[in-house]
Amino acid sequence: MNKERTAEKVKTGSAARCLKTERADGKATLTESVRAVAFGIFSLLLGTKNMIFETTPLAFGALSASTRQAPFALLGMIASAFYAGEISLSRIAGSCLILVLRMLSGIFLDADKKPKHRINDVKTGGIVGFAERLGEIFSEHTYLRMMSGAVGVFFIGIWRIIEGGFRFYDLFAAIFSLILTPVSTLLFSWYFNVSERKAREKRAFSITPTQEILYLISSALLICALLYSLDGASFAGLSIPILIGLCATLYSCRKGIVYGIIAGLVFGVSISPTYTPMLAFCAIAYVSVSKLSRFGAGIASCTSGLVWSIYVSGISALGTVFPSLLCASMLFCTAERINVFDDVERFFSPSEPVRDPFSVEAAIAEQRVSLQKERLAALSDSFCALSEIFYNLSSRLKRPTVLDLRRICEENFESVCGSCESRELCFGAEYGSTLDVMKKITVQLHSLGTADVKKLPDTFKKRCNYAPKIVENVNRACSVATKKAFQNEKTEVFALDYDAISKILNDAIAENEEDFKTDTQMSKRLSQAIADEGYGEHSVTAFGKRKLKIFARGLDLSDNSGDVAALRKKLEAVTGLALSEPSFELAFGSVNMQTEAKRAYSAETAFATAASEGERVCGDTVSIFENRNDYLYALVSDGMGTGNAAALTSEMCNAFLRNMLNAGNKMETSLRMLNSVLRVKGSKSEAECSATVDLVQLDLYSGALTAVKSGAAPTLVLRRGNVFKLSSPSLPIGILRALDAKQIDLSCEDGDVIVMISDGALIDGDGCDYLCDMLREPSVSHETPQKISERIIRRAKAEAGEKSDDISAVVIRVKKELNNW
Repeated sequence: MNKERTAEKVKTGSAARCLKTERADGKATLTESVRAVAFGIFSLLLGTKNMIFETTPLAFGALSASTRQAPFALLGMIASAFYAGEISLSRIAGSCLILVLRMLSGIFLDADKKPKHRINDVKTGGIVGFAERLGEIFSEHTYLRMMSGAVGVFFIGIWRIIEGGFRFYDLFAAIFSLILTPVSTLLFSWYFNVSERKAREKRAFSITPTQEILYLISSALLICALLYSLDGASFAGLSIPILIGLCATLYSCRKGIVYGIIAGLVFGVSISPTYTPMLAFCAIAYVSVSKLSRFGAGIASCTSGLVWSIYVSGISALGTVFPSLLCASMLFCTAERINVFDDVERFFSPSEPVRDPFSVEAAIAEQRVSLQKERLAALSDSFCALSEIFYNLSSRLKRPTVLDLRRICEENFESVCGSCESRELCFGAEYGSTLDVMKKITVQLHSLGTADVKKLPDTFKKRCNYAPKIVENVNRACSVATKKAFQNEKTEVFALDYDAISKILNDAIAENEEDFKTDTQMSKRLSQAIADEGYGEHSVTAFGKRKLKIFARGLDLSDNSGDVAALRKKLEAVTGLALSEPSFELAFGSVNMQTEAKRAYSAETAFATAASEGERVCGDTVSIFENRNDYLYALVSDGMGTGNAAALTSEMCNAFLRNMLNAGNKMETSLRMLNSVLRVKGSKSEAECSATVDLVQLDLYSGALTAVKSGAAPTLVLRRGNVFKLSSPSLPIGILRALDAKQIDLSCEDGDVIVMISDGALIDGDGCDYLCDMLREPSVSHETPQKISERIIRRAKAEAGEKSDDISAVVIRVKKELNNW
């Protein structure tokens, strides 16, 4: 690797990532700054708008309900204390008291605050970090905020009563503030709570329908408070409350006409009770025309508001209300036309922190999704292949056999020709021609499903007057036989065990979870080992239960000699496993490394079979294969009986299990489904449909061997000159409703030889001692698995003599791969 080129690429990628991060930080900083200034001005306006008894409970409610904006609300309240040239010390002291109480209760009294949101966990710097810390401090429970607000206004009320000479006016003011401040705190807090969650959780934020309704209500109440505080304010002859109120009403119409009407009524009350329906009429007019023309909707909205104003105030509304309505509607329509609202929403919406798409978490997540897709695709292919197998099998089994069709022809010829005058001719001198006609009819029935009299030889049709009747009877009898076969044969419509299918999917998900479960302690040890080799600061993640995988990001290759072999040896010493050659790649300005555990075991396999005496086809089916999960499987299936019927059943078992296990399914689940298939197939059939299953699974990572037996012969294990017999009494698969299969677990050692045999190799039912003696011979340990399997077949046939059954032998020699250190 060219170190200078790599360093330059790392530098370029890091600069691009830093630029993107700076842009995101700049956006977040501007957002927090705008919100802080806006809320400070909002608090200032509320603080200067007195309600009855010269009180401002709405301002104190906003101060008590706010979260990260609380200090700026305090500044606004302090500024309002200097309004009209008079300094209100009680307001300054009370506001400061509320903020101090909120800070103390948020830090010491709020038991509901989760540890993950504590102040020390906030790591962002600058204005954004400062806002996050404020949000953590002032996010106490709503009841604590209400209590802080009540204590603050109570303090102000006592101050005012004493300062005013104990007047009833000041007492009523204190009572009014003490009631309305906690209420307004509760109502306003719904907005601030959701806003704080949204800012903290960002893209992961979610909200319930009830919380959304409360959030909208609280937002509307804050706008009402703003409109109330702006009462009488104007700019260039335009009423600011009407401008803001109409724009807010039309903006609410974006969610629907119902929202617009409600917003219009609520905002109208805040401006003036006289104009309460005005904004609602504006909303109705705007929504009604907006689909035709946006600016036409603005004119309609302005006109409807003007009509109501003239009705209430007379013609003077043309000079007082109309300019404000027209200006507000045109401003809103223009902003809507150029998508100002959408851009503002996107800008102020919480965004995800800039994350490196090539981080450890991203890489692992990508591998996880990819592996999950592969597993589901393998399951899909497995079921598709099985569907085709069973469909073809069903198509063969649901029709009468050739012998059945020939019998139908003979029976119908006999019934019709029995009273015919030409019987002696047809079944005498022309018997060969009659047999040829029967053959042609049988071929038509088997290939086409029906016979056609037009396709019979002309000589036969001229000689036999009953030819149409014979063909008609044959077709009718064939139809009846086909229907009976279809009713008896259930393979095409067998009910797959849905519980087993559910378990297949759950196993796939659980296995995926295990494959990507992080080993924290191993990750720390590997990180230290990589640092010891001089690769600098980095992050390491080790994951996977069976197959350990290691992903390291941020390696520094500038001062390293690049001795990859030494690094791998170091990692192997930490993990205790043989690892693959580490691979390095440059991604997003960072050098990443990946490696994974190699197989600890390998296996040399072979098998041999022999048909029973007098048969050309062996009823046993043998299959040896590896699946994508690094398991080795060996399967011996012996169909009950001999010849073609037994071979058909054993081949079906082999096809089913091979497809299921190749897809990564568990052995137990696959065998349960196979048992269901065989039971349905043979439930109403005269032919027996069952088979023995001898299945061995070897984990090539751990060396764990699992043998599952269902009516199968013993398995022999040759280890260091000793022979062990693995056997378990059980019935063949497909007989009982519940799976009768026994599982035997064994941990393999280097040099173990596993021998699987079918029951044809047993003498007197279950005897295989002669094979144990043969395997103990010193020469066997030096022979290849192929020679051992052929030797077993010869010995078994010699022991059985003329009564030999189908015989199969599978030999697996296990080898442990040694590590390099």
